[in-house]
Amino acid sequence: MTKRNQLTTHLNRAIQRSYQHYKHMIHEHGDKCGRLLANLLKQRRNQLYIPKIKDAHQQLRHLPDQISTAFDDYYQDLYCLHQATPETQRSHKVEDIRRYLDTANVPGIEKVDQEALEAPITPKELAHAIKKANTGKAPGARWHAPSILQNLRK
Repeated sequence: MTKRNQLTTHLNRAIQRSYQHYKHMIHEHGDKCGRLLANLLKQRRNQLYIPKIKDAHQQLRHLPDQISTAFDDYYQDLYCLHQATPETQRSHKVEDIRRYLDTANVPGIEKVDQEALEAPITPKELAHAIKKANTGKAPGARWHAPSILQNLRK
């Protein structure tokens, strides 16, 4: 049996066990769906919770506001290309980004498709989109359906 087949078999067994476990839990809790849902949400929250993180100075941060600040600092430093950065650092970061984008296999779009995407929206396309839109839904705050429909009819 190949490694891929072994992995698939193992994953299928794990999925089946998980399915049976949750089916049993739902059956066991029956009408107590509020408690079941609360427990499932609590488990989900615990899975997503970050208890601690190291900042740029390799110090552990435990408090939520410190963890948030560490994330903010990391991503601001990662994408920082504003004027306060010295020109040499900024040019090195731009070069690093360009080098990464050149080596990464990022798919591009054809010139014809790019021109079609950048072209202005035609009244025909707008009319088609309005016809396809779900009826009976309330329009958003900036959507003035009556005025647009009147202009399309003319």
